[in-house]
Amino acid sequence: MITYHFGTKDQLWREAVRDMFRHIRNEVFDPLDQERHATVAERFASMTRRYAAYCARHPEHARITIQETIRGGERLEWMVQEFVKADHESADNWLQDLMDEGLVPEMPLESLLYIYVGMMQLPFVLAKEAQALGYDFSSDAGIARHADSVLKLMLRK
Repeated sequence: MITYHFGTKDQLWREAVRDMFRHIRNEVFDPLDQERHATVAERFASMTRRYAAYCARHPEHARITIQETIRGGERLEWMVQEFVKADHESADNWLQDLMDEGLVPEMPLESLLYIYVGMMQLPFVLAKEAQALGYDFSSDAGIARHADSVLKLMLRK
């Protein structure tokens, strides 16, 4: 059935990655269009809360990205060109806006972006370890506490 619907395992992988990035756009970034009236800080906070929920529901997103980054090669290059590059360019714009307003510390955008992404994703990538230690990142309350903690670290208010 896989070869009938997708042709090859690689084409199936690509479709799964397309779906993964479609989900993050729909769940995290597209709602920003309805928040144009909000301040930069308010938009960042609401996006951060949606992103934490996304990371909790879809830890495979970070795991696939990490796996392909470690492996390197054509799949990673395809993923970067098709999705990651545009997402980073968009993120650079809103991170620069946060810097311009003095809401986050001045630093290279690429460092700030990877710091943010790492803080957001790691508790969910390492969910089994966190659970073994008795940490709760998977409940709605745990997700909200994590998002609020990241916002406290990121935003100067």
